[in-house]
Amino acid sequence: MRIGNVIGGKWRLDALLGRGMTSDVYLVTQVTQVTQVTQVTHRNGHRAALKLFHASRCPDAETCTRLVQEARIANTIRHRSVLRIDDDGVTEDGRVYLVLELLEGETLEARRVRYGGRLPLTELSPIVEELTSAMAAIHAADVVHRDFKPHDVFLTDSGQLRLLDFGTSRVFACAPAFMSPEVAAETMVAIDRRSDIWSLGALLFTVLSGHAVHEADDDAALRWTAATRQARPLAWVDESIDDRIAGVVDRALAFDKRDRWQTVSEMRLAFRRAVYAAMPDMPGARGDDEVTADFKASLRTFALPPPSRPRKVEGQRAGLADAGSGIPGTPDGISRPPRASDEKAD
Repeated sequence: MRIGNVIGGKWRLDALLGRGMTSDVYLVTQVTQVTQVTQVTHRNGHRAALKLFHASRCPDAETCTRLVQEARIANTIRHRSVLRIDDDGVTEDGRVYLVLELLEGETLEARRVRYGGRLPLTELSPIVEELTSAMAAIHAADVVHRDFKPHDVFLTDSGQLRLLDFGTSRVFACAPAFMSPEVAAETMVAIDRRSDIWSLGALLFTVLSGHAVHEADDDAALRWTAATRQARPLAWVDESIDDRIAGVVDRALAFDKRDRWQTVSEMRLAFRRAVYAAMPDMPGARGDDEVTADFKASLRTFALPPPSRPRKVEGQRAGLADAGSGIPGTPDGISRPPRASDEKAD
């Protein structure tokens, strides 16, 4: 596509923001006022990010339709941190496009790398709090994401979190480094919200330690390992991580789903308690069965301030879908079955 072209009769391509394995992302300006997904009317001049999928990712009408339908699931999730789709469509040459909120900031993966490979607990805690809140909303809607990874968690310069690429993981292959055993084994009937809990555990394992859960030479070997082997304990990789934090992560990564946290809300509460135990000087409630309402506010006082210089570098805007395998560049008891009523968004 050429800069200056108008997509769908509405969106003028102004600049290429990034290019990946599944899509290109453009800065666009709206030149009409009608959107077909949200029915929201914007004034002409509204700017957004347009994700244009490669033709190879949409080889036939059935795949294109499925891609649009899966992406639209994001608009059924009522949560502030799930990135909504403002518009979608298919170009004249058969390429699917999605129009998204334009964000400034960086992915969790980019921040991890910027910090030298892993984030301190004080920086990570408020991110986990908001991410698990979004996950609870997703599960409350009876949706399984399947592909939580640091590349899809976007942290804005204004201090907000957005979960990117919702739905596309259900059409394209997931990142092997963050696949639960049942996803890696392609046992689709066995995939449920506890599969997302495993992926969240893998995300925490990587962001805390700087290493992937499993190590392998290539994606195929990594997928086989994920499908057949129990995750190694976090303490084996980094003994400096508090045992209580490591215990929360290790349980999320149990091979058998029945041994994992059964709901993300259960895992979130356990992580909160572990954070308080690991950082006893943190303000707020300590050791209570129910954490007080000011927990989020007290956690955020520990979060490092946003970078002093805004990042306007290409590739650091929302919508870049492609994380490859997701392998980082740097190198107990059984709970009851989950109930739908367990999952409530905060």
